[in-house]
Amino acid sequence: MADGTCSFCGATTVYFFPGGLCVACTGKNARIRMQEQPTQSRELSAFDASVGVMQAATRRTEIAAEKIQKNKRVVGTSVREFDAAHPIALTAE
Repeated sequence: MADGTCSFCGATTVYFFPGGLCVACTGKNARIRMQEQPTQSRELSAFDASVGVMQAATRRTEIAAEKIQKNKRVVGTSVREFDAAHPIALTAE
């Protein structure tokens, strides 16, 4: 930009927009140049994966608890006790 060129496309121009972009690069189809991101270390990637596994295990436990709650049948109750608490409504045919 200091030499009169666009910081994205390199075209010579007089008018600049924020970031040193020319008019053509600030149009509706313009692209933004992203700064290169540093790569993660293997240790950080492994940590991310382990956190993901722990969160997935926690979510599976939550889903199982929700299913038990939804069915309202706790392990250890007999079918007779469950039917007494939640009778099945029969419909006439």
